[in-house]
Amino acid sequence: YNPISAHDDAITSLNIFDDLYLFSTSHDSKIKLWDIRDLSQPLEEALGSQKKWDEAICDGIFIPSKMSFVSAGADSIVRIFKL
Repeated sequence: YNPISAHDDAITSLNIFDDLYLFSTSHDSKIKLWDIRDLSQPLEEALGSQKKWDEAICDGIFIPSKMSFVSAGADSIVRIFKL
């Protein structure tokens, strides 16, 4: 296996799309989109939830039919990102 340093805090969710793309969320408040063929750096990065009690994004899910990523955070906010 090939480990990568993907985030600066605990990773809270992983989602794979089309067997090519990986979404990751973390308590570092970031949502990242990766091309699994080259994990040297993310294709895109977005800020999600604000930190609260050392936690940020608690979960995230990709919805292929809507081409959207939804995250839920410790700040009690659900965010929807259109791709």
